[in-house]
Amino acid sequence: MRDRKRLIPSLFICTVTMLAVWGIDTVGLFTPLNNSLYDSAVRRVRLQKSASDEVAVVLIDEASLRAMNSFAGRWPWPRAVYAGLFEFFRLAKPKMVLLDILFTETQGASGGALDPNDEAFVRATAEAGFVCNAAQLLRDTEDEQNKSLLNKPLPADFVTRFALKNADVKAPPPSLNNNFYIPFRQLYEAGKCVGIVEFSPDADGVYRRTKPFREYRGSLFPVLGIAPFTNGLPVTIDGTKLEIGPRRIVTDSQGNYILNVYGKYNTYSISGIFSSYRKIISGDVENIMVDPAEFTGKIVYIGASAVGVEDLKATAVSARTPGVYLHATLASNFILNDFLVPAGKGRTFAAALILAIITIAGTMLPKRPSLKLIAPFVACIVWGAFYLYRFQHNHVYDGAPPFAAILFSTLSVLGWLFVTEGREKIKVRKVFSQYVSPEVLEIVLDDFEGMGTKLSGAKEDITVLFADIRGFTSFSDRESPETVVKMLNSYLSRLTDVIFEGKGTVDKYIGDAIMAFWGAPIRIDNHPLRAVETACKMIRELDEVNREIREMGIDYKIRIGIGINSGPAVLGNIGSARKLSYTVIGDTVNLASRLESLNKNFGTSILISENTFRRLEGGVPCRIIDKVTVRGKKEDVRIFEVCPAFGDKSREHQFWNAETSGKAFECYERGDYNGALEFYRRIDDDMVKDIFLKRCENRLSASGVSERATNRND
Repeated sequence: MRDRKRLIPSLFICTVTMLAVWGIDTVGLFTPLNNSLYDSAVRRVRLQKSASDEVAVVLIDEASLRAMNSFAGRWPWPRAVYAGLFEFFRLAKPKMVLLDILFTETQGASGGALDPNDEAFVRATAEAGFVCNAAQLLRDTEDEQNKSLLNKPLPADFVTRFALKNADVKAPPPSLNNNFYIPFRQLYEAGKCVGIVEFSPDADGVYRRTKPFREYRGSLFPVLGIAPFTNGLPVTIDGTKLEIGPRRIVTDSQGNYILNVYGKYNTYSISGIFSSYRKIISGDVENIMVDPAEFTGKIVYIGASAVGVEDLKATAVSARTPGVYLHATLASNFILNDFLVPAGKGRTFAAALILAIITIAGTMLPKRPSLKLIAPFVACIVWGAFYLYRFQHNHVYDGAPPFAAILFSTLSVLGWLFVTEGREKIKVRKVFSQYVSPEVLEIVLDDFEGMGTKLSGAKEDITVLFADIRGFTSFSDRESPETVVKMLNSYLSRLTDVIFEGKGTVDKYIGDAIMAFWGAPIRIDNHPLRAVETACKMIRELDEVNREIREMGIDYKIRIGIGINSGPAVLGNIGSARKLSYTVIGDTVNLASRLESLNKNFGTSILISENTFRRLEGGVPCRIIDKVTVRGKKEDVRIFEVCPAFGDKSREHQFWNAETSGKAFECYERGDYNGALEFYRRIDDDMVKDIFLKRCENRLSASGVSERATNRND
């Protein structure tokens, strides 16, 4: 019933949560968190990954700028320098050398003739036959300065040579490019291919993705990372699906591919290559720093890592990553077929829905508040582990929506519970705070819904205790009301504390009497033992109570009698609309009250019923006292005294005394009064012993009179 009542609110919360997550995702508010999660996954999973051995990166680093300053001068270097670089690579025979450097203008052309440096550069490019130059296609904002330069067509021969061929373009990637920067004519005519080098960062300034092909006025051109693989391979572009020969790349709706970056690249300093080249041409081939054979058959990217060259970019790995690494990453992804695959919105939101359901159920169902946050915590761990596991296998999810679904559903459930169940919890706290200890009250509040049901009526197995002061009526008649109240408050306070310590529930105070019970509102298996142990502590606590009232100047020594019985009873909030009381009723309660009053007849302190005695399982020394008749019962009820409540005898002696009393009562029950007298004379002196000695003697005396009368008749 409790779970069914929560089904509709749970469905409502789940629906609202998913709508909120979908709406936030639609407007792009999750993008920063998605990016941060991707960056964290890269740093955890990819830092030890190495790029393909078939890809080499030659860096123009700080050391190169210093080392080459003596013969090449300050940056930018004369173009003839690259002619020497290409001569070195001609010895190596690489598959392709790609320049991540723009050469859009000649350095010193006049009248159409090239500067000697440019001429040497172009000639070396043509002779090498493996050089790929860089170009840019981009979107410029129109102003008065560049208005006439925008949307101009690319040179026809440039498009003819380098635009994508053998392409089946069903849905081209979107483009707003209106400007371009390409190599000067003689250079692109000499080169083998052209690759687009423009990269756009995400909104937070971090470079994570690129479009493998760039569009300009209906023509497609490969980026530098893909350029080595497009010549001769069929290309198919259909929305988010891109196929280049046997390789398939999955992009987003904007045509962007998320780079699967690496932590390690096969890098060389360009100064080491120039140093090696100079030694080779001088005939010193034994002590070269870089062997040309290291580049044989490889794809070589040349770019800058020096700060002054201004090609450092923020990536998931580092805030100062050489831009050429982005192209080398894409090339390695292609060679190794190591592409990241976006999971898609459908799978992401399916995961979010599953986690929301788990979170709502795990937060709704537990009764204890301390358990309600376990499910959201576990859900977050599960999603984080799943996200990293899939990332290790090259599947990347939008990480934020599922986390948001967990958060929103948790807050929604807790808010609903606070509003709807807070009132019930206040009601339960108000009722039970006057009956149980603060510790038990917290346990009750953990299951306040179950307690709410019990308030309306329930039948439970409990143990009931009644305690009453002996001779209180005569004391109250002779003392002033103030004295009586002071004494009662001291007595009730201390004994109530003992009951609370024993996890009992105080039902009510009836003048000087206390009624308490165990087994409700919280169920405990050993409630008879708890009640008996508490009763013993109550007797011992009387020494402190009597000391306290003596210090008040009250000349009175409190003695009490306690009755305990175990069995079924009805409990609930009983009363009228104006006055309700959480209490128990039934035969179990009546017998406990009757046992309390029987203490006066036997001079005992604690009497328990046979129902309670049998559940103690011999753990407490108890002696049988008598059998009594109880109203409404067909059979007499055996009653027992709890021995530890009095005297300073050892525990072993108490068990012996209880066992001997049991043997005496067995003899008494079967009419062996001489045997009963023998056993009763052995036990400790008290009122019970005196009562049964007289009973046995009277029965024997009556039996003797009857026997003599019979003999006379004979």
